[in-house]
Amino acid sequence: MSVENPEFGLLREFPEPVCLMNLEGAILDANEAFVSRLPETGADIRGCNIYELLASTLQSPEIATKRRAMVQQVLLTGRHISFDNEKDGIHWRYLVHPVRSAEGQITRLLVIVHDITKTKAEELQSRKDNLVFKALMDATPGSVIILDAAGRISGINRYAMEVFGKSESELYACDPFEIVHPEDRHVVREKFRAILERDIEETVEAKICVHGNPEQARWFIIHARKTEIDGEPFVVTVGLDIDERKQMEQALKRSRDRLDFTLEKSHLGWWEFNPVTNSTRRTLEHDRIFGYDAFLPEWSFSLFVDHIIDDDRAMVKNLCHQAMEKQEDFAFECRIRRNDGQIRWIWVAGGFQFDARANHYLMSGLVRDISKRKQQEERQEELQLELQQAQKMEAIGQLAGGIAHDFNNALTAILGNAELLAKKVPPASRFIEHIDDIRKSALRSASMTRQLLAFARKEIVTPKVCPIDQEIEHLLPMIESLIGSHIRFLWRPASGGRCVHMDPSQIDQILINLCVNARDAITDNGTITIETAPIIIKGGESTPGHPCRIPGEYVRIAVCDTGCGIDTRALPHIYEPFYTTKEPGKGTGLGLSTVYGILKQNKGWIDCVTEPGEGATFIVHLPAFGDDGAVIRSDEPDKTIISTSSATILLVENSPDILSILQGVLEEKGFSVLAAQSAGTAVRVASQHPAAIDLLVTDIMMPEMNGIDLSEKLEAARPGLKTLFMSGYAQETFYQPKNLYKKANFIQKPFNINSFLGMVSKMLASPRS
Repeated sequence: MSVENPEFGLLREFPEPVCLMNLEGAILDANEAFVSRLPETGADIRGCNIYELLASTLQSPEIATKRRAMVQQVLLTGRHISFDNEKDGIHWRYLVHPVRSAEGQITRLLVIVHDITKTKAEELQSRKDNLVFKALMDATPGSVIILDAAGRISGINRYAMEVFGKSESELYACDPFEIVHPEDRHVVREKFRAILERDIEETVEAKICVHGNPEQARWFIIHARKTEIDGEPFVVTVGLDIDERKQMEQALKRSRDRLDFTLEKSHLGWWEFNPVTNSTRRTLEHDRIFGYDAFLPEWSFSLFVDHIIDDDRAMVKNLCHQAMEKQEDFAFECRIRRNDGQIRWIWVAGGFQFDARANHYLMSGLVRDISKRKQQEERQEELQLELQQAQKMEAIGQLAGGIAHDFNNALTAILGNAELLAKKVPPASRFIEHIDDIRKSALRSASMTRQLLAFARKEIVTPKVCPIDQEIEHLLPMIESLIGSHIRFLWRPASGGRCVHMDPSQIDQILINLCVNARDAITDNGTITIETAPIIIKGGESTPGHPCRIPGEYVRIAVCDTGCGIDTRALPHIYEPFYTTKEPGKGTGLGLSTVYGILKQNKGWIDCVTEPGEGATFIVHLPAFGDDGAVIRSDEPDKTIISTSSATILLVENSPDILSILQGVLEEKGFSVLAAQSAGTAVRVASQHPAAIDLLVTDIMMPEMNGIDLSEKLEAARPGLKTLFMSGYAQETFYQPKNLYKKANFIQKPFNINSFLGMVSKMLASPRS
């Protein structure tokens, strides 16, 4: 039989059944996949009628007749048709396409059979998934709405229909944004556009009109995100009813507003800090105290610490750290630098909230600007300092000035000569011991001079971390000289290395005033004892009657005497200014009031235990600072390695004795020394010296020109010239008013030769400025 479609060979390897038939249903050609579906006919079915084959194979003439009728539709309409059939669990889809001749007439029919079993299964699964999705949406305890890119509703759950009071068809037809309350509608629209344009998630709180009535609006929190379905963008929204929560929040806000108003009118700022999340909550008054007119979004605990001035920062950190470790409340006063640059005093009090495991907590408390109160206290302190200054004898003031300077110069010469003499005397000489006694006496005199300068100096209080036992030990020689030889003096240190945070000169003033009062209470022979010890005051102990009103760790200093004691009638008045039990001319009544003021300034306490005729014990409690930060003071000779050199040094000293000694020791070490006894001579020597001068060593106090001006004048002519300053005055005398030189290039008289040579070596080794 001839093949009417010679091109059918292209379809023979087609994986799905394909056949070509004429208009009456006779098979013109078919591929193997098609033949295998009709096994009873054999391999060659060309010429067989497809309808007859179907009738015999399926044993159903009715099916064959229906298929013929379907094919007739192709002939009538000229368009292809498709129909599905299922057999033995396999779904087939038949496609019947008309094949036209060159003249456009339908001459043949092409039948293609597809296995759509998998597609049918996927469609079934899709229907099941849709049902599950719908069930999940309806089970969601919130409104679920799916919007297309145009803002039309594409999906909605039963909860939303119940809330909005509309049927599904009504909701699909309405504008979903009209459901939102008019006050929030604009915001919700903007969020919707942002989600589509920027592909982000958004959350917004808005009022939703229940049953379309704005008067019955309820608060919802709406979470929305963009998704794609079949390549098309959609926005999925889930709304949860938070109306009760919003009402509670509003009630809480009203309560907080009333509290904030009360705190603001009381000028109190409330704050809360979460160290775990590093987040804070505050009232506006809190931020105003720190100089901000509005809330500062980036406020944190570290920013609070940054506002504290440098001098108070370590103290605040230490107090907070101790409170956190002990889980105790805290309170302190410190200075801050406001945002506008003002220095203000604040009072801070608070505590910690711990969970059951004590590992998650909150810090909360109050803050208040106490600058006005502090100004009043500072004024009182100024008046007290003026009274205290008037109490000092004129001789001590003079000694703290020019006499102290000359005395230190003399001690420098004594020390220098003693050391030079010690080098020239054989080690086995019996004079070595006497020379060493001279050196020790000079050092002891220098220590007393320094203590006297510290006591008499009128300066700004500079708190430092001070080991209390070490500070008192440096004061002992001066105390012994004040109380006299007829009184036995006992020193019993037992603080265990405890430190306090206060000005060392204030410690000196406390002890000197207490020891002088103890001395005056002893008429003949007696004993004065100073004892130290650490002490912890617990909350239950700080009751009325106890000297310490605030619990905490303290250093206890007791000054005991065996004198006459204090009358019980006078005891309540002993800290009042100008109140004294001494005879006229023997006291001003300012000693104990000075002690009392210093202790109050440093948050300390004082108590007196006494009986008439049984002596008195003054007990001072100073807040312990902690174990960190040690102050090292030493009068021992410097152990710095001293190197010899051929450097040129211009030495300027108006004391010929000191000039001779220093010139000798420098030249002995190999230095080339240009010596001058005055500033004018030094300028002339420097101008006539053609070579370089490596170091200027000059006294500060000289008649013609002081050493600081001399250094500036020579440095202008010789840029980069290094200078080592010397003086019998304390360095702060020159350093505080003008920032003319650093502490690294100053040596105070009296000094030993090794210290001096070590300083010279250090200056020569340092880079030029």
